[in-house]
Amino acid sequence: MTIISADNKSAQMTFDVRTTNEANANTVLGTEWISRSRWVGRELLIESDVDHAGRTMHFRDYWSMSDDGQRLIMEHREDDLDGQITVLDRLAG
Repeated sequence: MTIISADNKSAQMTFDVRTTNEANANTVLGTEWISRSRWVGRELLIESDVDHAGRTMHFRDYWSMSDDGQRLIMEHREDDLDGQITVLDRLAG
């Protein structure tokens, strides 16, 4: 994945998850994330704990795909970013 920040800087990132709900470490923009993932119905739940800038954060990311396979949706529920939704649309080409 390529992340482009507000100041137009880009960074490459790989985020490894296993659907067995076992803990897995990833580095995101220089910070270690400890994550677990599992299927909840048709959604992939990725829960992550992150220590950053003296604060511990917990994320519960629910990932789903639209029926036509053209849209990937990630929704935060009952976490530090509760209510935030990210929508990724597939582009032609």
